[in-house]
Amino acid sequence: MKKVLYLYDSLSQEINEFNLIQIESYKQYAFEDVFISKIEEIYYLFEQVCPDVLILNSRFDFNNQIEIIKSISRTQKYCKIIMIIDNKEFQEMLFNSQIPHRIFYKNVAKDILANTISSLFEENNLTLDEIYRIKILNDLIEGLDLKKYNAATRHFIKCLYILYNNISLLDGHLNNAYYVVSKYDNVSFNAVKKSISRVIETIKYSSNTEYLYSIFGYSNIKFHTPTEIFHKIIGYMKKL
Repeated sequence: MKKVLYLYDSLSQEINEFNLIQIESYKQYAFEDVFISKIEEIYYLFEQVCPDVLILNSRFDFNNQIEIIKSISRTQKYCKIIMIIDNKEFQEMLFNSQIPHRIFYKNVAKDILANTISSLFEENNLTLDEIYRIKILNDLIEGLDLKKYNAATRHFIKCLYILYNNISLLDGHLNNAYYVVSKYDNVSFNAVKKSISRVIETIKYSSNTEYLYSIFGYSNIKFHTPTEIFHKIIGYMKKL
């Protein structure tokens, strides 16, 4: 059975904040939550439990935390790491490190966290060729007037694929999808964000108005946010 280990260093961050065990999907794996008082306990508990997913919610020194998760990522015990944070500076450091698999702020909803863990069990870093074999994505590229092998299109399509398989990330966590693309493609978070913004602008001004209407209806797409664009496209895909 898969294992999930949740570590926290403040009683205010106790697992009752998420109440994850009550979520139906959590019956598919063993779950353990542990209060830690020393940063050294993170690696020790990782070695003892050997989790498939490690959730870390602590306020220890940022650099020290990064060094520890870097050590974990280098072991042969493959573990996916979710960081729960409450600091913008630490978020930027984690984005740049490209070590964690997901990064959430401390108010992340329990269902989003649950869906994320489930998706991490199944997630693989599909190659671009594998993603492009998915017919509906090819149809979207053609219908939205996108250049198939352009770097920006690649980032957009990978992001769309990630969101399609974990749509709860669109509930205030779009940056996580951008981050995952940056991690898999080994480019910066900001580069992915800019690429996707360029693709969205291309979509907004596509000459294929009939195809746009089939996805977005008669609403003015030029005023849609990136989250709304992804929502509409994924909704369209799920109807097919």
